[in-house]
Amino acid sequence: MNPVTKTILCVTFCLILSVVTGCEEQGITSERQERLYAVENMELKKQIAEREKQCQKDIKAKQEELDKCNEGKSALQQQLQENTVKVFTESITPSLMQQIQELTGENTQLKARIEELEKQTGAGQTTPQP
Repeated sequence: MNPVTKTILCVTFCLILSVVTGCEEQGITSERQERLYAVENMELKKQIAEREKQCQKDIKAKQEELDKCNEGKSALQQQLQENTVKVFTESITPSLMQQIQELTGENTQLKARIEELEKQTGAGQTTPQP
């Protein structure tokens, strides 16, 4: 074989060898990347699961807080109703009863005055009724 053919054959062999080695290296890299992706996916799934658990805990805590607030609200509404009745019976009712008594006394006096005036003007006269 002549030297040129040897050189061409040697260069061709080196090229083929480098291409094969490069493909194998790339195949190994792909496997590594797949493994890295798998590990990363597992880690992300764990993080998601942990966050879901934390969210569930937060939701439960907020629900308990809401329940306590609703209980407090109900208690305040009951107390408001009781206080309203208490204010009415203790403050307004006695005042109204006093006004009723005063008006009843005034009515009695006015009726007596009307009778007296009717007697003075004459009992025999009748006033036409509309």
